[in-house]
Amino acid sequence: MSHRLALTVASAFALALIGCADTKVGEKADVSVAEVIDNINRWDGQIYQIHGWLGTCEGHDCAIFETRNDAQTAADGNYGSDAWKRAMDRRLSIASIGDFDNRAAPLQFEEVALIALVSAECRGWNGGCTDRAPDLYPFHITPINPANEAE
Repeated sequence: MSHRLALTVASAFALALIGCADTKVGEKADVSVAEVIDNINRWDGQIYQIHGWLGTCEGHDCAIFETRNDAQTAADGNYGSDAWKRAMDRRLSIASIGDFDNRAAPLQFEEVALIALVSAECRGWNGGCTDRAPDLYPFHITPINPANEAE
């Protein structure tokens, strides 16, 4: 991780700890996965609340997708199929930080709101990263429509 990115992540984490992470720092409050992908270089280093579908989140893989179908297609593991490739192109990888995987585990394949710092570190001219590329450094995740909500 570059020194600038490490400082940005540390600063954003400090803001989250003092309760400011739920106030967006980026130019738009709520954004989709597709919007982040389209603007990842311009939004690099800014915090956004991203809406999407959480896929598998454990080990070397954790990502948020535009649709539930894409999250399921990626998890089904038909590697190399056109559908799998398209789903993988429409996802943002979530970095492994602290106990995020434990907090995210019950939300796999659910629609979520994720507050995260956007990183272009592994996109474009910077080349690619393998496994758990840090497109997003997560701070907080919540379900949009909790499955077990009491009525």
